[in-house]
Amino acid sequence: MRTTGTLRQIDARVLIHSGYAVDVAEDGAAAWEALQANRYELLITDNNMPRLTGIELLKKLRSARMALPVILVSGTMPAEELKRHP
Repeated sequence: MRTTGTLRQIDARVLIHSGYAVDVAEDGAAAWEALQANRYELLITDNNMPRLTGIELLKKLRSARMALPVILVSGTMPAEELKRHP
């Protein structure tokens, strides 16, 4: 079974090989720090992350009025939370 870090690196390599510039964050809090320091065209995030979940990261992003498209991918989706915060 592959770890989340391994999958994150594989995903990054595939995107880089396809010609995209990619930054990788170890967890949601590190992603939030990167979002505040840099400009991005797209955020691809998992929901199941330490320190700050993908949903919490998305809430912070929207509260800061950052207009950034987001793709939330996860092995398990937080259906109830998505119903409360579409």
